[in-house]
Amino acid sequence: MSENNKMFLNETYYCDFNNPVFENLPINLSKSISSTAVEIFNFVRDSLPLCADAIKVKASETMRKKYGACWNKALLLAAISRKYSIPGRIVKRPLNKNFLKPLLGNDVFFINNPYYHYFVQMLIDGQWTYADPSLDSKSFDALYRPLNVAWGIKWDGKSDHIIHNENILGPIEVIDDIDQAFNSGLGNRSTPGYLINILNKKYWKKTGWDKVLIK
Repeated sequence: MSENNKMFLNETYYCDFNNPVFENLPINLSKSISSTAVEIFNFVRDSLPLCADAIKVKASETMRKKYGACWNKALLLAAISRKYSIPGRIVKRPLNKNFLKPLLGNDVFFINNPYYHYFVQMLIDGQWTYADPSLDSKSFDALYRPLNVAWGIKWDGKSDHIIHNENILGPIEVIDDIDQAFNSGLGNRSTPGYLINILNKKYWKKTGWDKVLIK
């Protein structure tokens, strides 16, 4: 592995994979790196619903909350992949904000356009491969599958996994410095803290996550 790629195994302030919350994860290690990567991906994708949350949130905090926006889930995937010695790096891409309309409805009016969507590249067998864990199965089945989108949310650990490709407005950019990027706001307008719980209850009711997360 090159020295440049080894940096994507490092722990950082936000990518804090040595936190005790990451002990005893339900990940089945495999002789195949790609199979282990898929285990990690599926865990992050489906254990946490896609919803609103703040930007300056550590991976360990997202793990405890059990929900997150695309950048929170991307950070969590990168953190867990690094924990299991698979280099992972966060990437961003500008999309037309309408890609979030199935989830947000008319609330999409209030977000910036383009909207920077965050996902991950994992280094598998010497090849950087895209994986997007943001859209969980409940949300996909409730909101996007009925639209007959041309993409799905399964990833095989070998080929690039790109979703929302009908709304692409620009190229993918790699985030080398996670902490600097998160401290700078990731290029998106933050959701005010007092609105996050209100919005999420509304989003979770659309997707069925309210039966799991709202007590």
